[in-house]
Amino acid sequence: MAQGYQKSGFWHETDEVSFYACQAALPAAKIGAAIREHWGIENRNHHVRDVSFFEDNSRIRIKPGSFARMRSFALNILRANGAANIGRELYVNALNPLHAMAYRATGSELNSPGLASFPASSRTCTYNA
Repeated sequence: MAQGYQKSGFWHETDEVSFYACQAALPAAKIGAAIREHWGIENRNHHVRDVSFFEDNSRIRIKPGSFARMRSFALNILRANGAANIGRELYVNALNPLHAMAYRATGSELNSPGLASFPASSRTCTYNA
């Protein structure tokens, strides 16, 4: 049973059937875990980018991949600094740009293999006003 949300604000139970195509014969528990993992990524990353960064409404036609990477970079910086509510953090940063400049980013926090080749002292970015 899945639960859906109506405009009235009350939860109601719904029946939903989803079909998934898979080439490997796996037990139901493993397939269920893979599906939940996929939707976890969708909810943590793509939905946040669509809602907070208005990515679906973007009218950028020249090099849209570059701007998508910048949005991902910004999201990674916010997550690495413990932001739970991305929309709220973007709002606070819009009101006070110095707040945005105070974030710390290191290669280990961002889990980026590309930064591993640089010395640790050069991977730390801070702003002191």
